[in-house]
Amino acid sequence: MSKTILLVDDDQEILYCYRILLENEYIEVYSACDAEEAMDILRDVDVDVAILDYMLPDCKGDRLAQRI
Repeated sequence: MSKTILLVDDDQEILYCYRILLENEYIEVYSACDAEEAMDILRDVDVDVAILDYMLPDCKGDRLAQRI
């Protein structure tokens, strides 16, 4: 059974590095650059873990965590 992770960060390089480190045959990684994109993903996918940047362009990470 695979697990899913949602990464949210406005820095594309950080998202890429996390994806390389985490993604494998047992872990599927989704990534978003802002809170709205993250919420769009969450409408379609049930994630097991969300890793959030605190300083996002459209919302702070703690506020996004509350929305999730």
